[in-house]
Amino acid sequence: MKLPFTYKMLQNWCGAVTFRDGRTLFERGVVMDAAFEAPLIKGTLSWGSRSIKTAANILPDFSCENLCPCRDNVERGIICAHVIALGLALLARTNDPERERKLQEEERRARHLRK
Repeated sequence: MKLPFTYKMLQNWCGAVTFRDGRTLFERGVVMDAAFEAPLIKGTLSWGSRSIKTAANILPDFSCENLCPCRDNVERGIICAHVIALGLALLARTNDPERERKLQEEERRARHLRK
């Protein structure tokens, strides 16, 4: 699957600080599931004892419309770290030859976190 965005595009959407925060979320393994259904990226992140469903719309000019319910989007109107973490998870899957095995491990971890 070819995604309509790159690491550089994610950085351009949000800036250095938010990209760093999104990368931290991704590396902590909080992305429970992620999917690309053109033109939307969507998924769920583990957020403490609950989860947050987030999404973003990839526009025809390859900019991003944030659909996340978080404060950064709702009150400030900016691309949030949640969307960046989701994008990084999708990019990691498409660029990794061991993608299927890691996806299964990620799904097992997500099931465990929900218990």
